[in-house]
Amino acid sequence: MYRDQGRTDDALADLARIDTLAQSIGDEVMEADALQMRGTIRAESGDIAGALESFHRARDLLAGTDALAKLARTTNAIGIAYNFTGDVARGKTYIEQALEIARRSDDRTVELLILGNLALAVSALEGPAAGLPFHYETLALGREHNQTRVVAYQLASICANLVTTGQLDEAERTCDEALEHARTLGHVRLLAGVELSMGDLLRARGRPAEALAQYEQALRTDSREGSMVALQTAQKMAAIHEELGNYEEALNQYRRTVEVRDGMLADERRRTIEELEVQFAARQRDREIDMLRLDADLQAIDLERRSWMLFGVSIALAFTIILGLVAWRGYRNKALLQQQLAKLAREDPLTGRLNRRAFLEIAERALARARRDKLPLSVVVGDIDDFKALNDKYGHPVGDAVLVEVAARLDASARMVDAVCRWGGEEFVLLLPDTDANGALDAMNRRRDALAAKPIETSAGTLSVTMTFGIATVEDDIESAIEAADRAMYEGKHTGRNRVVVSG
Repeated sequence: MYRDQGRTDDALADLARIDTLAQSIGDEVMEADALQMRGTIRAESGDIAGALESFHRARDLLAGTDALAKLARTTNAIGIAYNFTGDVARGKTYIEQALEIARRSDDRTVELLILGNLALAVSALEGPAAGLPFHYETLALGREHNQTRVVAYQLASICANLVTTGQLDEAERTCDEALEHARTLGHVRLLAGVELSMGDLLRARGRPAEALAQYEQALRTDSREGSMVALQTAQKMAAIHEELGNYEEALNQYRRTVEVRDGMLADERRRTIEELEVQFAARQRDREIDMLRLDADLQAIDLERRSWMLFGVSIALAFTIILGLVAWRGYRNKALLQQQLAKLAREDPLTGRLNRRAFLEIAERALARARRDKLPLSVVVGDIDDFKALNDKYGHPVGDAVLVEVAARLDASARMVDAVCRWGGEEFVLLLPDTDANGALDAMNRRRDALAAKPIETSAGTLSVTMTFGIATVEDDIESAIEAADRAMYEGKHTGRNRVVVSG
């Protein structure tokens, strides 16, 4: 409630209490709920990198539980966050995964919410006209199942898309209905968004003065400093003033846009440095070097942005355009670097797959769930055949390229519930929940055949690569199963390579 009313401080205070309670009683689902809400608040404040960090942590906690509806919501939130960074294609992939999980959970409310977000992703990738059928479908289902929030969100999205596609009469009717629903819900962010769309509608009808008043109303509705509404409002008002020839006011609005973005960047900068200082003390030497390089990149981006700002002051309106582009580019790059920092603690730096520590944490949660629900759990150890000879012949850069591609293919063929880890060197470990030895054998034979059938392109030319896999069913503990799978893998090596062997 606090979040929807724009009372961010009250919401964060409640979350801190919930998080403390969840950790004290070991409730991973409650802890994930708090992380997701914290991520949502961060995203609404423009802190997309911080939001992604919270969402991914929540997703990791939920991966080993049976809370499928919550896992679907969290995966959906990751997709939306990527949409905000401009990586809509990646965001759509996460949203599609979330929809699949939601349908397995039989939670109609979550399914409708995610279907609406898929409509937004389609609109962003293929245009508003392509997204409208998805929005209308979700709206109809929301009304059928009496889902008030779903109806409100879809009306708001349809309102915005109709304005963009020039269907102004239909847009006016839809926007009025969306405004009524948003006011009834008392949802500050949704209400401000609809008011922005109504400002766009007035602007499209050739009524710029009324559009400016409507944008000011949206800003009053969501008055938080550094919010996305503040950023979008300044941009839209600047454009209108420029069209009207009010260049001085346009310049002021562009400066206001830059100030909002600078505030976002400064917050990210402080948080990044704090994370670096904490991690410096615990990381190995090579991890420290990686982080220092990332920090140097952050400084370079910041310096580049400031240089453009100083240069732009001298050229009046050109200053606003160039500075806006540079500020956005700086924000995008810093967001990506921030994500890299968050991932370092859990991922192999070369392949981007899970490292041992993260894998074992996920595997222990999966084992607890398998025992509770009496479901099978399999582990697979895979090793690239003749990798040492390949490395010696072509050099480590080519070997690294092969490792990266193999990891990507293993991950691409994995299910949402599977986990892929680079165990060390050319060896990978996979976790296959809800899968017995026979199912794992079928799955790994398909992956083995696919890898062998498609050579890998490298700087040294096209290389044929195969792998040998060993499979073991997890009985007592994860590490014993990994050892059994490792022995089965070596048995496959000794009997010819490029095969899959199940542990006896």
